[in-house]
Amino acid sequence: MSLRLRVTVLTCAVVALVVVVIATVFFVIVGAKLRGDLDQRVTRRAEIMENAFTRLPPAALLTPIRRSTVSGTASSFSIGHAVQGGDDQDMTDDAPAGLRISPATWAQAPRSSVRIVTLDSGGKDYSFALLRLQAPVTVAPTGRAVAIDAIAVGASLDDVYTTLRSLVQVMIIAGIAGLLVTGSGGWLAAGRGLRPLTVLSRAVESVGRGGDLSRRLPERAQQDEVAQLTTAFNHSLDRVETAYHELEQLLEQQQRFVADASHELRTPLTTIRTDIEVMRRHPELAPADRDRVLDNALTELSRLSQLVADLLTLASADARTAVVPLPLNWDEVVQSAADDARRICDPRPVSLALNGTLGAGVADQDALQRTFVALFENIAHHTPIQTRVWVTANNGEGNGVHPIEVRIEDDGPGVSGDNLPHLFERFFQADASRHSRGTGLGLAIARSLVEAHGGSIGAGPSSHGGLALVLSLPRNAPEAIGEGSDGEVP
Repeated sequence: MSLRLRVTVLTCAVVALVVVVIATVFFVIVGAKLRGDLDQRVTRRAEIMENAFTRLPPAALLTPIRRSTVSGTASSFSIGHAVQGGDDQDMTDDAPAGLRISPATWAQAPRSSVRIVTLDSGGKDYSFALLRLQAPVTVAPTGRAVAIDAIAVGASLDDVYTTLRSLVQVMIIAGIAGLLVTGSGGWLAAGRGLRPLTVLSRAVESVGRGGDLSRRLPERAQQDEVAQLTTAFNHSLDRVETAYHELEQLLEQQQRFVADASHELRTPLTTIRTDIEVMRRHPELAPADRDRVLDNALTELSRLSQLVADLLTLASADARTAVVPLPLNWDEVVQSAADDARRICDPRPVSLALNGTLGAGVADQDALQRTFVALFENIAHHTPIQTRVWVTANNGEGNGVHPIEVRIEDDGPGVSGDNLPHLFERFFQADASRHSRGTGLGLAIARSLVEAHGGSIGAGPSSHGGLALVLSLPRNAPEAIGEGSDGEVP
């Protein structure tokens, strides 16, 4: 069932319910009014008859009574209750044949007031006004004197029932007509009201078929629910497009990474294979030449092992399993980093400056050591031996989520502005001539490990003229990062 049809059916159901309630209330009110009017009429006739019996002389009461002289209307009739037994007396010649009022009903007649009762006779209902006279009165309705002590003025309820049946028929016909009009109007109104949704649905379908995530739905001038839905859908498209482009970039980076890794792995493997084939084909090689070939193969094998280890470290960092946070002392971490710098960068002089006490925290000291080693090896590989190195640590308590800042600066040749944005990319080589001195993964590993701690790393020109590497780390690494006690990633 379409939304338009559901709205139309719901509208008709609500209208039908309202019509039924109103018709029921109207039917009850009209029925009560008609019955009340009839009861008032018979009550008035009973009071008139009682007054007549009281004021008329006895001679007049003994005259035969006819409806023209008493009732004044053909729709009501009067019956008198005989004191000495016998049949009830029809005093107006209008009482239906066979109508009898039981003694129990006559006994309910009050004195000096009127009681309304409903009687059934011959399948018809009658409304009676019962009234007991102050004293028995002798009357001659048929020419024979009869003493009566109570009177009953009645009228048939057929007219009331007929009117109510006609009213019900009119309400049914009017209700059906109203539902037809309501259904037609609801169908048209629902179609007009849902037209923006239809347009929106077609536009969404068009975007889905075309696959163009840059398309947006036209904004509506009215600030209604459809406009809000359009805005929300456009925002969702923005997020989807952003995620799609990020995924594309990630796939491109992955493809480039695989291609670069294949290239980097192919070179040492080719060299090792060539050296082995040379030794196999020339068993008569001189010991000096054989040693030179073996040394070359071992060098390439060492480089291959380092490359594989770096790739595994990057994979672990990407999978967020390379970091296991434990309690540590940041002052000891920085001091250990300065010791590694002096060992790796030797004979370059290394200066350490601690601006305040860093204090305790939670991080992976081994991962941090690998990070600093990668940064110092980058300096050792790409700067002259007379270059000076500065390691500065700051305790930035008021620096938000990254209160620990470590700066590593040198006064070497630095890096050009064009290469700075690519410095932390995998297998990036600022100078092709430096290719043999490293794998091109050191700075990429450093960035991955720092980001695994929830921190960041950046590069820029140093105030000493060379390159400045700035690490911003939280005092306590996030608990969700790293491996849990059972070896699984939280």
